[in-house]
Amino acid sequence: MLKKKFGMISLGCDKNRVDGERLLGEIRANGSEIVSDINEAEVLIINTCAFLNAAREEGINEIISAAGTRGKSKLEKIVVSGCLSEKFIGELFPALTEADVFLGIHDVKELFPALERAYQGERVNAVGRRVEELSARVVSTPERYKYLKIADGCSNFCTYCLIPKIRGKYRSYPLDELVEEARALGQTEELILVAQDTTRYGEDQGQNNFVNLIKKISKLDNICHIRLLYCYPEKIDGALIAEIRDNPKVLKYLDIPLQHSESRILKLMG
Repeated sequence: MLKKKFGMISLGCDKNRVDGERLLGEIRANGSEIVSDINEAEVLIINTCAFLNAAREEGINEIISAAGTRGKSKLEKIVVSGCLSEKFIGELFPALTEADVFLGIHDVKELFPALERAYQGERVNAVGRRVEELSARVVSTPERYKYLKIADGCSNFCTYCLIPKIRGKYRSYPLDELVEEARALGQTEELILVAQDTTRYGEDQGQNNFVNLIKKISKLDNICHIRLLYCYPEKIDGALIAEIRDNPKVLKYLDIPLQHSESRILKLMG
């Protein structure tokens, strides 16, 4: 099994960060070393965002910049993962020859097989071979807070947004697995629940189960506080408000995305 020193540059949102942490978990499970100084990395993973043109440019610039250090640093291979490769692999793979391996958003288990091929001289496109699962993570945030991604994708298909085209329709992760993942994160001052829309949790499986998830996580002794992000207003109902009010572990805070104030613009945005 390949044993190298790995570094990571993770771009974009906290949901993408969790995906990157699963790649770090795969590296640790392999027994390889994770370094915080990317100048010490023999394999550098650049976990990319593709939501805005500026984010796409940032990812490409990071890849080209990293490639420029070859021969001056310990860098041997560059792995591109995340939304940019997931959405634009057709254009990227032939053009971005600086990168050795391309992975999509859930291709965690392809990391080492693809690297083995890369070290034999092949450029590898392993995008889209994914098995989506809640694999082990290496937390990359400061000790005070950690993220728990409770769902992926989005079924809203707003006219301005690429998320459904990159990550597919909304998919809630199994409740019991999320509770176990929260437990496995260890002592956590603040657990931050994230998804494209947290308040829709469970609806793709038949019924909204967001409040029930909050209740179950709040029973864990290792979780001190819970923060709710990306709560779209149409699903903030009386049950959720009551849970926030009455549950001492839930911070009295709602992160609500504001899209626009004008009905005409909202209609155009879908």
